[in-house]
Amino acid sequence: MMKVFKSQYFNGYIRKLLKNTLRTVIVMCSAFAFGLGPNNAFSQKDVVLVEEDTEISVYSMFELIREQIGYNFVFNDDLVSNAPLIEIKQGEILVQNLLEKGLAPLNCSFELTENKTVVVKRAEEKDLSPIKKGGGYRPSNYNR
Repeated sequence: MMKVFKSQYFNGYIRKLLKNTLRTVIVMCSAFAFGLGPNNAFSQKDVVLVEEDTEISVYSMFELIREQIGYNFVFNDDLVSNAPLIEIKQGEILVQNLLEKGLAPLNCSFELTENKTVVVKRAEEKDLSPIKKGGGYRPSNYNR
């Protein structure tokens, strides 16, 4: 005659094994998913505190961000030398929003590197030239 396992002990063992296996899989998947985040992105908590409504220069904006957050800036002095003043309001503002607001009138873009350095460069202009047949526009670097 065949020996039959007592179902309460066998089911309990399988249930524990399955539960622990699923926990391990969930922890490993979570660690893997969160580990694949972007290397060079602005943190959501990088907020600059502005004490009062004011107008500041781009240089002052860079200095404010450097003092409060610790970012360093690399830029060509000719890009920001004739920049208009930036009007900022009292309160908290995200660093990314502040940089976009300050660099938009200058036609400049920025990029964050791994070591908390912001590289400011002239934005690439998209040259739109008319298409000869059918109207519309296409980029100048379009090759047929």
